[in-house]
Amino acid sequence: MPTPSSQPNFGGRWDDPQPFAGDRFRTLSLSSDPVGALVEVFQDLRPDPAFRAIEAVVDTTDAPDTHGPPAIASEDIVTRRLSVVAVHRTARFAPVTESTWLAYLRDALSNELGQRGIDVLKIGYLLVGETELSQCVARLVYDHFPHAAGITSPSTMGTDFDNFAVFESHSERGDLRAEIRVVATKQLNVGMSELVVALERLGLRVDGQRAPESSREVSGT
Repeated sequence: MPTPSSQPNFGGRWDDPQPFAGDRFRTLSLSSDPVGALVEVFQDLRPDPAFRAIEAVVDTTDAPDTHGPPAIASEDIVTRRLSVVAVHRTARFAPVTESTWLAYLRDALSNELGQRGIDVLKIGYLLVGETELSQCVARLVYDHFPHAAGITSPSTMGTDFDNFAVFESHSERGDLRAEIRVVATKQLNVGMSELVVALERLGLRVDGQRAPESSREVSGT
C-alpha cells in the first residue's frame, strides 16, 4: 500500500495484515524501546548460520575478525530514521498473548488453526512470527473490536520488548485508531548507542568496524 502523505507515518512503511483479496487495512508497527525497534528492523540482515559455517571451513586467511560477527553495509543504516512517539493514554491495545485472548482466539480462529494443524493455540505459535497467522489475529481484532487501537505482544526477538501494531482507521485517509504524537525523529548513524546495542544483540557489526567487546552481562529494570 502507498505510504500516506499525512502524519503519522514517519516516512516508513505500513504493513498490510491482509495483502490478498478482501477489505484491506494497514497497521503501523511500533516497539516499546528504540533498541527493540532497531532489532526488528535489522534482524533480516543476519546471515544463514549454515553459510557462516561453510565460510569458516573454506576461508583460511589470517585477517582479523574473519569469523567474527557478520558485517552489514553502512548504507543499510544511514538511509533510515528512528522516530520516538507518544501514544495517547486512552489508546487500548488487545494483549493477544494473554491467556484470555488465547482462549478466545482458539475458538474464533478454529478453521485457520485447523488448516495449520494447531489443536491448542499456545503463546509460542504467536511469538514464532508466522506472518499469515499474525494477519489472521490482526484481522479478527480489527473487525470485531472497533474500539481497540491495535494489538500488542512481546517481540519475537525477545520478551524484554513489547511490540504494538496500531490499526488504521480509515484507509482512504490514512489516519490511525490511536492518537500518536511524534516526539523526536533522528537519522541513524553508526555511532548511535541504541544501534550499537541492537547490532550487538543480533550478532552484527557495521562493515569496516570491529565488533565491540561484549561482557555478556544481562541487565534488568
